Amino acid sequence: MTEYNKLSDKRKQAIAKNSQDWLKKNRVGLVSNVKPETRALFDSIHEKLLSENKVSSREDTVNYLCNFFLQNT
Repeated sequence: MTEYNKLSDKRKQAIAKNSQDWLKKNRVGLVSNVKPETRALFDSIHEKLLSENKVSSREDTVNYLCNFFLQNT
């Protein structure tokens, strides 16, 4: 972490962008081992939130759920 802190802001931004690009390309692989029941539950929650116009994408659903749990713990 000390080495990271010594980097210039421009280099830190480049690292962050590369990380985001990697996640976008590899996102499917990260969730490919999700159990069908878990995926079905998420899909039903996502559809409900979509119908209530609370989210517009699956990523929004993840953010919504994270915020919900953070606020209610």
